[in-house]
Amino acid sequence: MDSRTKATRPTMNAMSDSKQSEVTSFIQTKSFKIAEKGASVACYHCGEHCDDTTIAAGDKVFCCNGCRWVYQLLADNDMTDYYAFTEEGRITPAASKDVRFEYLDNPVIQEKIIQFRQNNIARVTLFLPQIHCSACIWLLENLGKLDRGVLNAQVNFLRKEAAITFDETKTSLRAVAELLAAIGYTPDFSQTEAGRPRHMVVERSLYIKLGIAAFCFGNIMLIALPEYLSGGTLDADFRTFFGYLSIALSVPALYSVSDYFKSAATSIRQKIITMDVPIAIGISTLILRSIYEIITATGSGYLDSLAGLAFFLLLGKVFQKKTFHSLSFERDYRSYFPIAVIRKEGSQEKNIPIEDIRIGDQLLIRHHELIPSDSVLLSDEALIDYSFVTGESAPVRVAKNERLYAGGKQTGGLIEIEVVKDVSQSYLTQLWNQDVFVRHSSRITTISEKVAHYFTLSIFAIASFTAIFWLIYEPSLAANVFTSVLIVSCGCGLPLSVPFTFGTTLRVFASNKFFLKNEKVVERLAVIDTIVFDKTGTLTLAQTGTLRYEGASLTEEAQSLIKSLARQSTHPMSRRIFESLAEAELQPVENFVEVQGGGVQATIQNKLIQIGSYRWINGGDGIKSLATETGTRVFVAIDRAVKGWFAIGSEYRQGVKELAESLPSSMKVAILSGDNDREKHSLQELFGTRAEMRFDQLPIDKLNYVRQLQTAGQHVMMIGDGLNDAGALKQSDVGIAITENTASFTPSSDAIMETSQLKTLPRFIAFAKRSKKIVYAAFALTLTYNFIALSFAVQGLLAPVIAAVIMPISAISVVSFTVLAVTWSAKKIKLNPMNTVESAVINHAD
Repeated sequence: MDSRTKATRPTMNAMSDSKQSEVTSFIQTKSFKIAEKGASVACYHCGEHCDDTTIAAGDKVFCCNGCRWVYQLLADNDMTDYYAFTEEGRITPAASKDVRFEYLDNPVIQEKIIQFRQNNIARVTLFLPQIHCSACIWLLENLGKLDRGVLNAQVNFLRKEAAITFDETKTSLRAVAELLAAIGYTPDFSQTEAGRPRHMVVERSLYIKLGIAAFCFGNIMLIALPEYLSGGTLDADFRTFFGYLSIALSVPALYSVSDYFKSAATSIRQKIITMDVPIAIGISTLILRSIYEIITATGSGYLDSLAGLAFFLLLGKVFQKKTFHSLSFERDYRSYFPIAVIRKEGSQEKNIPIEDIRIGDQLLIRHHELIPSDSVLLSDEALIDYSFVTGESAPVRVAKNERLYAGGKQTGGLIEIEVVKDVSQSYLTQLWNQDVFVRHSSRITTISEKVAHYFTLSIFAIASFTAIFWLIYEPSLAANVFTSVLIVSCGCGLPLSVPFTFGTTLRVFASNKFFLKNEKVVERLAVIDTIVFDKTGTLTLAQTGTLRYEGASLTEEAQSLIKSLARQSTHPMSRRIFESLAEAELQPVENFVEVQGGGVQATIQNKLIQIGSYRWINGGDGIKSLATETGTRVFVAIDRAVKGWFAIGSEYRQGVKELAESLPSSMKVAILSGDNDREKHSLQELFGTRAEMRFDQLPIDKLNYVRQLQTAGQHVMMIGDGLNDAGALKQSDVGIAITENTASFTPSSDAIMETSQLKTLPRFIAFAKRSKKIVYAAFALTLTYNFIALSFAVQGLLAPVIAAVIMPISAISVVSFTVLAVTWSAKKIKLNPMNTVESAVINHAD
């Protein structure tokens, strides 16, 4: 029996009973047979050559039971599209290592690996080093079809990670690991701990193949040396001996570049022409022409060129991967997540950025604030919304001393927590980029992919016509010229232009306290022609405005009750009232409720305390009563008896005047407010008559206004604080939530910006437009390079070896150009470029 069949048995035995029953059912119900020895076929699943023994199931042939079983799982779950989707060969099921995962049943081990666990729903991020192509992504993200307990799977291709959410009542961490190993993606748990830094390195197999190519290249060149030194007069017997020896050495050289052939064959089966196709054809031309000349004794062939080509192709790939990694924007832009939390320091409370959080810190989390790191609840009870993590919006009730997970949002009153795990900002960003929050496709990326596709077809056509020309006029040069044209023309710079330009742009934005969800937001930001501002909390700053109380005198007890309630909310008005009652004592709060646009209420000392609009306090339904009749007056009531109101005079933020003056005249501006129009004159002095202003706006009115603009063909940016405008932020083409000493965060936004950078907004938009132009400039650079290279190649002035040396230059030059151009553009527009090039060098050195 095949050794791989034996090796897969431990995996099968370690699986759950349900998995074993699937295999047993397959064996019992499906007809299969052992083929006769000597059959030379490729395994239908993994594509590898089958040894003497093959296993047939219907018209499909497999090299081992593992491959046959994986195929059956895919077939039974209607996932056989996998076999039409692969690009670089299929993954072989784990076969050589002990894949028993009993240790994953240990609760202590699970606690270290699982990132989130609540109500039988768990989430884990696993490092899967076998991920290498789009088929891997497709298969892994459809993992729920193979195991019904898997609710969601998302793949991060660059990091070779899969974030998997599963139901522990239907499956387990061990079962998930066993399933992944069975289909060929054995998790590396040594690299899986959430937030653990890991340096991406070039695959070991690539270095091995590079070493093989170098060995073959050096030896074939030595063998060819007598032929070169003799001036073509080498004895025929020696020429024949050296020729056959070179053929033998070219076999491992061909193995070293076998990935190009696998990728080319797969793309042809899919009727897609990738850049690997012309490379594979060029290599095939060299080897076939060389074998023909050596066997017929009509020449010495081009095997030295072939070996050199293999070596330089692989060397270029290694250098290219290292260069791309050193300039990779992913780690850099994810290192900043601009939200803040309140840390208790003795009897004091201090606002700190989340990067300053340490294990053991005691934090205060208010209503609608994000839990930044795994913690233990110190308060009696919490009501946590984990929709940011799981997509389920039903709040979870958590008791004292129970675990709280990063990404949860408190939906009740203020709670106190103790941090038990370091903050992982990349994990929070990963949550923010879940499919449920991602919208809009990238038009410019689609364009680059189409251009790259037609570019490859054009190169193949040029190479064919050139070969025909040289076959007629100089047959001895035809093979070299044909191969050189195919290899020197590299279209990979086209698809690289977008991620590296926009990726570097993200890093520049982050260094200027403007954090974008992903690179697609940059493209949308570049076409914005309408900006909608939410007034309260965005343009205005309640914290520094005047505040006075009018109404019945407030006793010390009443002040204590009002302060305790105001402390629970992140709304600017509540925070201002809380700060004004500094001397009042705090009381325990129960049954806290916040009505969007209406107010807040809670039970304190057996009294119903309310803060909000007059209409809401007096029995409004909380929806229609949101419109304010009295401007910036915030009423207070105790047991439904209105005691008075706080008149809060808001000031415009520093830089609003500069913002209004620097907005381009072509930009349409609108201002929405839930207050009445008493500040209309002040706003007109700042923004002029071009700004459309709408007052007494409910949250639904703001959303409908944005939708109305989009229907009219406008590209809308919405800027708000995410409190009463979350719907409008989500509806807009670019939704920006501003933040100031708060962890209140809406995942439906596309960007987070610190309030101090509001005045820089016009420069951010201009920078996004420049970045888009840099992408097109990179396109032009790639096409110009290829035009020049082709002009030499078609004339027979480039040997294949030189073409292989030149080929990676296109991609590397495009990457270098985009990084340098974006950095220069940032300086030109007076943004902090964060020394992106120096940072890249430092990252590479690390």
